[in-house]
Amino acid sequence: MIFVSAFDSYAVQAFETSAVDYLVKPVEFERLASALDRARERRAAKDAGRRAEELAAVLEALKRESDEREGPRYEKEFWIRDRGRFLRVPVADVERIEAERDYVRLYWEGRTLLHRETMSHLEEKLDPNVMLRVHRSAFVNWKRLKAVRRDANGRLMAVLDSGDEVAVSRAYAQRVMSEMKSRA
Repeated sequence: MIFVSAFDSYAVQAFETSAVDYLVKPVEFERLASALDRARERRAAKDAGRRAEELAAVLEALKRESDEREGPRYEKEFWIRDRGRFLRVPVADVERIEAERDYVRLYWEGRTLLHRETMSHLEEKLDPNVMLRVHRSAFVNWKRLKAVRRDANGRLMAVLDSGDEVAVSRAYAQRVMSEMKSRA
């Protein structure tokens, strides 16, 4: 809003109402042009701010919709600190994961790496189509699972490509067997 008046006594009140300018008669053309430019800039800024808010709301709605369609997002890789550097370890390349107190031990490319994470937290973050929980303290990679057999004591064991065996607990045996049947 631009005020034009013959009296300068109302200028303070005009600026209290967020006036762009207060012009006293007779109005100078340059001053009027300058006031009009400022008014246009202020309006454009308000419109741009409004448009930015609308776009942000649209983007947020699209992101929510996309997340709902995609389902849960699972970790694709671990970043593991190892000897002063960080290693990128793709989840799909990990043979198995075993609990070790407040850490987990990842078996990857013939070596083991410690990572500070709990098994329950990992279970939420790992895709069950990639890593199968077979025990309270172990996950195995589906691609590396060669067989499931019973040992001499009757315990169920997951046999991996490497020849290593991981115990399948009674609590997870039903789930492991049904998953294997559904994939057969």
